[in-house]
Amino acid sequence: MKGWSEIGPLEMVVLSAVTIEGSAYCLPIQRRVQELLGHNVSESAIALTLARLQRKGYVRSAFSDPTRKRGGRAKRMFAILPPGQAALRRSLFIAGTACNAIMASGK
Repeated sequence: MKGWSEIGPLEMVVLSAVTIEGSAYCLPIQRRVQELLGHNVSESAIALTLARLQRKGYVRSAFSDPTRKRGGRAKRMFAILPPGQAALRRSLFIAGTACNAIMASGK
């Protein structure tokens, strides 16, 4: 499909987490990914995946206003973009179709 770039399993879960969380910084996204996967995922793995998704044009980031809680530092907030929504929908469709085919085969 023209304009669609394949996403890997971790990218699919990170895009799902960003969709669920809305505009969020790395820590809530990491927590949601861990909840979805059922195991620990390092913050660096999430940060690298978010950077890769941003290069692909699937998410955008912007800095929040500085907060006292972070000693006056801003948070980098991530949000999904329409191409990211399309890639996520396509990946979920493909995964669902494969799952249904496996279940129907009885194997």
